[in-house]
Amino acid sequence: MNGMYSKLSCFLFVWGVTFLPAHASESLSLNMSVFEEVITTDSQGNNSTQLIEPNKITPGDTVVYVTQYHNKNTQAAHNVVITNPIPGHLIYLNNSAQPNSAVATYSVDNGKTFNTSDKLTITTKDNTKIPAEPKDYTHIRWLIHSIAAGGKGSVRFSAKLK
Repeated sequence: MNGMYSKLSCFLFVWGVTFLPAHASESLSLNMSVFEEVITTDSQGNNSTQLIEPNKITPGDTVVYVTQYHNKNTQAAHNVVITNPIPGHLIYLNNSAQPNSAVATYSVDNGKTFNTSDKLTITTKDNTKIPAEPKDYTHIRWLIHSIAAGGKGSVRFSAKLK
């Protein structure tokens, strides 16, 4: 495909979403979508950002992962954790985790441990620990403190195709 990823390939990226609600898992539904971020400029030179269904993604393009959640329980769900892997052919875009009301942490070891970006380190080949960069992230995890009964919302992040 000459460096291009088809729409089908994009949807294969969504495989690893997990969640850990405080109540039974059937009480919280998740729906993940992947979009291409497109910036257009109008005749006055104003930029506009749109999320569109991906058709052909090329290296350098930005994709946005959106995970919508819905608490179907009659009680609030507390300390809900949603985890997304960041596929190896993508680079997380720094500070793109939303919303800010959810606590985002990151992993650089394939989801084994998580921490805030300022506390993440990687070990170099010569066993030196250095601060991790967004290109090192393998997973992103959100902690949502409370979702009201019947409540809905979403979390999202952006990444560039290598």
